Amino acid sequence: MSIQAVQMIILWLFVINLGTAFGAGLYESRVVVPQWLRASPGSGYRWNAEAAQEADVGLKFWVYVTTVPLTLLTVASLAAAWWTPEPVTRLVGRVKSVRFLSPDVALMHVIGGTVMRGESKPSPVRDSIQTLVATRKDSRWKLAAFQNTRVRPMGRSFGAVLLWKVTDLLWKLLLRKSDMDSAAPLP
Repeated sequence: MSIQAVQMIILWLFVINLGTAFGAGLYESRVVVPQWLRASPGSGYRWNAEAAQEADVGLKFWVYVTTVPLTLLTVASLAAAWWTPEPVTRLVGRVKSVRFLSPDVALMHVIGGTVMRGESKPSPVRDSIQTLVATRKDSRWKLAAFQNTRVRPMGRSFGAVLLWKVTDLLWKLLLRKSDMDSAAPLP
C-alpha cells in the first residue's frame, strides 16, 4: 500500500472520528444530560450532581469516543507525514523588477508560485506578488521588509467584475470593527 493511500485512510478516519464525536455530543445532550436533571415543583428542573458524578461520562464514554481514537489518529498522521517521500509543495518565483533606491537599498517585485505535488509547473491561480526591500551593510545584502499578496486579476467580463465587487463588499461587511481597531497603525 502506498503512503498516499495510508494518508487518505488516516484522513477519512479523522472525518469519521469527527462525525462520531458530533453524534456523541448530540446523544449526550439529548439523552444523557436530561437524566442528570430532576423535576422540582415550582422551579422547573434542578441539577442532580449525584447522578452526573455516578454517570462519569468522561471516563466511561468520551475517552473512547474522542481521546483515544484522536490520539491514535494523530500519532498515525505524524508517522505518515514522517515517511512522506517528497514535499507536498514547492515554492518558485521570478523577479519582475529590481529598482535601486540608493546604492545600499533595493526594491524588488517578484511573482511567486506554488508547484503542487505531481505537477511540473506552478498553477496561476495560486500566484502571489511579493514586494521585498533589501539593504546592504558591510557588503552583505539582507531583507529588511517583505510583503505578500495573492494575485487576483479582475478580468474583463461582466461576471468577473461582478465577482470582484461582490467579494470586496462581503469583505467590508464581514470584517468586524474590532478587527480594524486591533490592526497596528501605520507609522
